[in-house]
This record gives sequence, C-alpha cells and structure tokens, in this order.
Amino acid sequence: MLMLNIKIDCYGQSASAFERAGDKSIERKDPLSAISYYNQAIDYGESATLCYKLGEAFNLLHDYSIAYNWYMAAYSKAKNDPELSLNAIIKSADLLKCLGKFDDASRLLLNQKYLTKNDSIQITRLTNGIAFAAKLSLDSLPLVVNQIGDEINSKYSDISPTQSGDSILYFSSMRFFVKDKTENQKLTSKILSSKILANQFSKSEVLPKKINSIKYNIANPSVSPDHKLMIFSQCLEDGNNNLICSLLESKYKNGAWETPILLNDSVNLKNYTSTQPCITTNGNDGYLLYFSSNRPIGFGKNDIWVSKRSSSGAYSSPENLGPLINSVDDEITPFFDAMTDTLYFSSDREDGLGGFDLLATAFQNKLPQNTIHLKPPINSGYNDLYFSANYSIPRSKYLVSNRPPAEQINEGACCYDLFKIDNPPPSKKDSLPPPLEIIPLVSLPLSQIPIDSISKLPVEIILSKLNDFLPLRLYFDNDYPDPKTRKTTTQSSFNYLTASYLQKLPEYQDAHKSDLLEKENLKIFFNDSIAMNFKKLEKFSSIIAELLHSGNSLKLLLQGCASPLADNAYNLTLSSRRISSLRNYWMLWNAGILKEFILSGMLILNDDPKGERLATVKVNDRLDNKAASVYSIAAALERRIEVTDISLQKP
Repeated sequence: MLMLNIKIDCYGQSASAFERAGDKSIERKDPLSAISYYNQAIDYGESATLCYKLGEAFNLLHDYSIAYNWYMAAYSKAKNDPELSLNAIIKSADLLKCLGKFDDASRLLLNQKYLTKNDSIQITRLTNGIAFAAKLSLDSLPLVVNQIGDEINSKYSDISPTQSGDSILYFSSMRFFVKDKTENQKLTSKILSSKILANQFSKSEVLPKKINSIKYNIANPSVSPDHKLMIFSQCLEDGNNNLICSLLESKYKNGAWETPILLNDSVNLKNYTSTQPCITTNGNDGYLLYFSSNRPIGFGKNDIWVSKRSSSGAYSSPENLGPLINSVDDEITPFFDAMTDTLYFSSDREDGLGGFDLLATAFQNKLPQNTIHLKPPINSGYNDLYFSANYSIPRSKYLVSNRPPAEQINEGACCYDLFKIDNPPPSKKDSLPPPLEIIPLVSLPLSQIPIDSISKLPVEIILSKLNDFLPLRLYFDNDYPDPKTRKTTTQSSFNYLTASYLQKLPEYQDAHKSDLLEKENLKIFFNDSIAMNFKKLEKFSSIIAELLHSGNSLKLLLQGCASPLADNAYNLTLSSRRISSLRNYWMLWNAGILKEFILSGMLILNDDPKGERLATVKVNDRLDNKAASVYSIAAALERRIEVTDISLQKP
C-alpha cells in the first residue's frame, strides 16, 4: 500500500536538478515528494516532459482529475514528440474511464493515429475496456458502500478488514511512525482490533507487541472462521524500496493471541513476497490458506496461491490457482468465502472500471469456474481491494478503497479506508427490495409475483392461497447443514444449501451407473422437487411479506425430518439445524425485510424437529450401501423440512 516519505531533500537550484530529484522520488515510490520537486522545476518553464511527469506523479496518488489536466497539458506541448503525445492521450482516456466519463474517453481515442502495431493494440484494448466499463456501470447492484467512521479509519491507509464472528473487527493501518537507519521518520503498519456492539465500532486498539513487532511492517490479518488461527504478514524493504513479506501464524488460546511462528519455506519462498493471506476452513481436513505471491512459475506479477494446512499444523507446498483466476497482471487480496464456495480477489487487468477491481470466482467440486467482475457500487474507478465477509447471521461485508470520500490529499484520492457493504434502507413504496447476496453460487430462476394484485385481495383469500402451497417440502443433501456435529442451530442459509445440493446431481447419478431408470428419476427429482420447491418458497415468502406489511401477524409451523442413516438423537439435532437454515434464509431474504417481523414477534416460527420418526421403514440405513442409504430418491425424500401450517395470530 501507499507509503509516504514527506522529507524533501535539496538537490540544487536548477530545473534539471529538481527534475532529477523528482525522478528519484518516483523510484522510491514517493509521489508526494516528486510533485514538490517537479513543481519547483516547472517554475523555470513548462515542458511537455515535465507536464507528463507531473501527470504520472498525481496518477500514482490516484488524484485522477489533476493527473488528467497535466497529461492533457503534456499533449498540447508535445507537437514535436508524437510518442509522448500519444502516451499522454492514452493515459488521459484511461483516467476519464476511471472517472466514469466513458463517452469523453472514447472520443479522445477516436481519431488518434498510432505509431506502431503495439500502439494500435493498446488503443484497441483501451477502447474495448471503456465499452466494457460503460456496460458494467449501467448494471449496478442494489447496494450501498459506506465509509466506516474514524473509530477505524485514519488519515493514513487502513486496510485488510477481517471480522471474527459478530463481535471483533481486525485490520491493519499505516498510521504509525518509526525512525529509519538515517533517523528519518517513516510510516509503518500495525494490526489493530475494534469491538462491535449493535453495529457500532469501538475505538480501535493496537494488538500486543508479540504480534506487532517493531522491526517490521505488520499487516493483512486473516482470522479463521473458527477464531482459532490468525495468519498475517510481516514485511521489510529490500534495497530497491520493494516490500518483501512473509506469513506468520498465531493461535488463539486462553483469550489471547499467542507468539506467532513463521510459516515454512515452501510458503515463505526466499527472496519472494508472500502476503495478504486468507485462512479458511477445509472441512475435516483442516484449513486452506490463500495468499498473493510474486514467486516464479506464475502467470504474471502477483498471483493467487493456495496451501493446505493439516489438522496437525503442517502447510503443504503452495499451488497456483491457474489461468481462470491469475493473469499477466497483478492478482492480490484473496478472500475465500466458505459459505458460498466463492473466491474474491482484486486485479488490475485491463478490463474493469479502473485501477484494481474486485472479481469473484465460484468454485464447484473444489474447482474454479468462470471469473466475473463485481458490479458497482462494489467496484469503482479507483482501487477496490480486500473484499471480506464474516460467518455470522446476518453477514457483514467489507472492502477497502481509495475512492472518495476516503482520506484525500490536495482534493484528490490518496489513502485507503475501510468501507462496509450494506443493503439500502427498506422503502415502504418498494415492498420487495432486491436480494441481499452479491453473487449467487448458481443462477436459480425466481418467480415474479404480482404483488400489487395480491395485496388487493381479502386476507382470508390470501391465506387460502398460502395454504395451497402446504405442505411446502424443502430438501437437503445428506447430513447437511454442518455435517457430523451435534449442534441444533447453523449459520448456513437455506438458499446456499439448495444451490450446493443442485450441483450434486452428477454425483448422485454416478452412484447408479447401471440403473438408467434411477438416474433419470434423480434428474426429475432434482428439477421438479428440489429446484421447483425452492421457487415455491420464493412465492410463498413474497405473499407472507405482503401480509405482514399490511399489518397482519402470522404463525408458521416448521417440521424437520431426517433419513434413518444415523441414530435418532443425532437426527433430531440435524432436523433442528435444517429448520435453523430456513430461519436464516428468512432473516436475510430480500434485504432482510422479514427480519424485523421475526424479531418483533409478528412472524412466529414454531419448530417441530421430528428426526427419523416420520421416515418410512423401506428406507435403507446401511452405511455400506450408500447408493441406497444416501444417493437414492427414497433416502432423499426423507431429508427435508416442511412448512405444514400457517395461521393468523389473534391481536
């Protein structure tokens, strides 16, 4: 992230001396000092080269408007330097794209004459990128991205949010000063935490010195979903002003983080950077560690890599995530969402809205599928990084950006702030706001309900229509949610479980390779029962939302069932978890418009876990015959919850 060295050195009283000093500041990645030197040089007279260099310096600060003006000044003065003139136009058009001025950017490139074949390719790519960004900006998500307050953000760069449960936010900040070898003050980073209570953040506190070593820049904390591990990076500058980072692990014991240990040499490859970790669950096999690294045999600059951590604490040799995720450009700040099997990361590849954009890749059977750019307002024309989410219900989602109103220098963008991704406040005029999730795991076709016509009907008729849905049967994969636990509640939401279940049709069919009829019947069951009943649930939810918004109070009876594969005590807890997942679904449904009714008691959800008591005796319960006990339609029919009754509550 941005590191500022404000100290200005004296290089002599001539334009060329000031210009050389500015060039050295750019080499040190210190654009603020460079701007000071270039401005002193330009006092001796403007030139196309100096104007262009000022454009480059302001561009490094992400002060797009001022950078654009200097590039255009360079263009107007570079009549005898066609290469500089063309470069200035290309940079100007790219900045107009970042500022959302797509038509102006396209017009600027329209009549440009290229000098080489490379120039022609560059202009064509930028033209296509502008068109892509313009299309993406027209399809914004119904979300708001709000800057977090000064309990978290400072006038320096604040990055890498990771929320543990619903109570603690960890992040790192460049707000601290240390002295370098020459006794000059320089900025350094440390990890902080803030407690969360009723969606409010407490004043942030610096973690102890055993985490925040004074010898290093300490940054990029990532806490595992079970709050047992924290992985973070420690960085030092090499001789070329580049940060070389390594990853460390700290365990949480007795209410505190232990002294960290350095990960092995295969993760922390000598002379290369390993940074921006994401530690997440790998089920019963331990954990997965995603991180960004510039190690060799990658696809470009920084790539996303993954290492497996066993339950004993051993890290495997990292694997590159491949060309579906990595490119010739930088891929950084990975976050793997274990609830949706989706990897989020940032890249400065050519397409996108500008700078670093956030992208997402859904995984299926542990393999990445196609990668997409996230839409505005998650992405902007500035640098958008460090998407993350917690695992509590409701979920909190964050990103880091230098977009306005992040801390600014000279009216432009400079430093990074933490932002929270929220749903817009519910509007009474719009009884069904758009759904909460940023990207679904799969695309489930949702039915369109003519709410306006429904709302005009008498309550008794609406209730009659709701009863037509009953019993509403909703199906689950074997032992889901939260396999092999004895918990009675879950953090999973029913829509995620359904999406994952629907993807397992090939696995179910493979268990019946020689039984073509069973394979075809399974296909019908997945389409007509699992997917179709999810669509019915959407209709049902829309109608009860309309009834509740009209002032009615409702009571639903939710019955949970399981196949007889495990013992009855276990199946009772499994039935309760399945009911809990439907409750979570309704708490989140359509931007949480049902949540207030559930919490206020206007929508009462009565649980009735049955375990295996309703299972037919014909269902196979032998572990050595999974084709019958797990992958058969007979077994699948028993793994369900049912909405069995709906009634009006009396005032």
